[in-house]
Amino acid sequence: MKARNLVGIVAVLALAAWFGWRGLRSAPVETASEPATLAPAETLRAQVELAEPTASAERTNERTVEAATRSEVKVEASSELQPADARLLVTVVAAEDGRALAGIRVSLRPEPHGPHSWKHLTSSVGDEKHPPLSDAQGVATLHVRADVAFTLIAERLTEPLAKVEVQVEALAKDELRDLRVELATAADVLYYGRALDADTRAPIAGAVVTSRTGGTPASDAPSVHSAADGIFAWPAHSSVPSNVRVEAPGYGPRFAFLDARYTTAEHALDVELTRGAAMVVRLVGERPPAVALRVRVTAERYELLQLDPSPDVRVFHVEGGEENWEADIDADGRAMFELLPSRIALAITVRAEKRELARHGKRVRLEPGETRELDVDLGAAGTIVGTLRDQHGAPIAGREVTLTESDAPDSRRRSSRTSPTDDSGGFVFTEVPLGSWRVGVASSAGPETGDDPNGVYGRAQEATLTAATPRAVVELVVARGVTIEGLVVDAAGAPVAGMHVLALDAEPSEQLGQDVLRRTETRADGTFSLSRVSTGEWRVWADASAGFAACEPVIAKGGDTGVRLVVTPGVSIEVTVLDETGARVEHGSLAISENGLEHGSVWVSGFDAGTRTVDGLRAGSWDLTATTQDGRIGCARVGLVAPAPGGDPQRFTITVRPGGTLELWVATAPTSFSVRHGEVRVAFDGVIPGTAARVVVPAGVSTIEWPSPATGATRTKDVRIEAGEKLELRLDED
Repeated sequence: MKARNLVGIVAVLALAAWFGWRGLRSAPVETASEPATLAPAETLRAQVELAEPTASAERTNERTVEAATRSEVKVEASSELQPADARLLVTVVAAEDGRALAGIRVSLRPEPHGPHSWKHLTSSVGDEKHPPLSDAQGVATLHVRADVAFTLIAERLTEPLAKVEVQVEALAKDELRDLRVELATAADVLYYGRALDADTRAPIAGAVVTSRTGGTPASDAPSVHSAADGIFAWPAHSSVPSNVRVEAPGYGPRFAFLDARYTTAEHALDVELTRGAAMVVRLVGERPPAVALRVRVTAERYELLQLDPSPDVRVFHVEGGEENWEADIDADGRAMFELLPSRIALAITVRAEKRELARHGKRVRLEPGETRELDVDLGAAGTIVGTLRDQHGAPIAGREVTLTESDAPDSRRRSSRTSPTDDSGGFVFTEVPLGSWRVGVASSAGPETGDDPNGVYGRAQEATLTAATPRAVVELVVARGVTIEGLVVDAAGAPVAGMHVLALDAEPSEQLGQDVLRRTETRADGTFSLSRVSTGEWRVWADASAGFAACEPVIAKGGDTGVRLVVTPGVSIEVTVLDETGARVEHGSLAISENGLEHGSVWVSGFDAGTRTVDGLRAGSWDLTATTQDGRIGCARVGLVAPAPGGDPQRFTITVRPGGTLELWVATAPTSFSVRHGEVRVAFDGVIPGTAARVVVPAGVSTIEWPSPATGATRTKDVRIEAGEKLELRLDED
């Protein structure tokens, strides 16, 4: 049961990546907007070649004429432009010096907006469906419908950060309106963070922020310092997120990704620093003569990364690699480390030049302020031998078997020691430090569609080496060439092409560096084949795609060929998010999950201008949860009815109010959890040791569910929280 919940974590993260979560945020802009009259047709044609001229009275406007004559380049308009009732003459300039900006994409989005598609042009003339580029004078002309309000979006194609949105009131018929848009460059934008004590939430003044990701920051690395309230401002410099290192005296380091969501101090990213810890490593055993030894302490960099607690930001900006601290061995065989990060898994190795000589058996986690002494035995090592066979007992030759630390994170499992199997399927690892190790074979890459006769799927085994038993024997058995095949049909029994089909391992998995999700797409006749699966049970379902909703998962075994999935037309919904005053909330996250269905639920992130439209849902009961970065939340359970052909989206409104924050911790093993407020599920996620999962919940009573670390049985706890309050709960304390 415990491991089955770990599969749930993988499912949520894998499905999140499948749906491609993305949050949106725009920088503020100052614009000048006022109606202008049409100039004579001859003047307008001197500026652009109109695709669809409109009738107009002979009126002039000094500013319009000036704008029309300043363009010296004649650009042919696209023949695809639609008839228009009015025009927008947009001039895009740099915010810092007012110079004209060429090559700026200028697009329109009608308000209120729903599903909308654009075809980009290289012309400086466009319309609602054909966004143009500004010309050498910064000018773009758009043909628009009268009596319709728009959001105008100006963005620099080479700098996604440089983007503004301007609200445009409806134009009158035959009106020509002149707009001036000031566009900031990346160099003008500041990202904001706030350095806080992780335990007390007190601001940390004087925290040092640098862009360097190595060990101790170099003295010449660019840096800023946090103010008395913990706030620091970091120059963006480029359109990509800034990876910064934050540290302060007495605290361990932390990394953070700052991007366009944090362009004001009010929306600063909280970077929580924990008090540092110390470690003394003692070497025991015979030291090699005339060899300089150093001790290295290693942390996975992603564990040091401060993630935004919003539901739409989880693991997608995680940086790979390691953070290392090294110290020399003194005359007494000791190495001292100060200000190591606390509550982070640390690996300890002894090295001579570039070679690893010994390793502490398990990764350790230090508590804030702790000083721990550890022994590493230089002479202690063992051997692991074994064979690799398929489900029929046949040996598998030429396959790489991988050896990793038993408690290593996934990133380390992809880069550990390997040993090839010989003709009899045998393998051997020598000079393995004492401790617990994981031995296994990663699934072959293989195609995602069709049968891969050489594809394998296997689970790892544990091997423990001690001073008394320094040799371990492992027998690995994997599934080879196993597939699940089937057919996707609609309610009338007609095959459905282009449907996404997914399968999730229903049994606890111990794969090495691989997820347990398989995916493919149905062929023209509706059939599908999922390769690289085990002979055990899998949950198989058709995901929302091709105009259909996701279907209920079915249980199939590896090797099954008659799996039948029935799908129904998808429901489209439009969710509007309001604050307590009834005004639309500009930005936030929207989570949508089907009531009672764990696998195949839809999780959507990001709503903009208060509205989000989602397609491909099934008729039935769904939970909607909207959250904002400043800690407001609203939730509701809604019933969706079967869609009528060509019908409008089903519309719902959610009101967000200040909520509280649950901070969930585990100490020993990853686990999944679910949080309900009343009958509505407001969160379903996972938490790993040493890192808190922060969940915003409505004020009042919420119920947390998670598996017991001792028995695997589901545990529940009701907690009451006030608006603005933070409560901490450790899930592995029975």
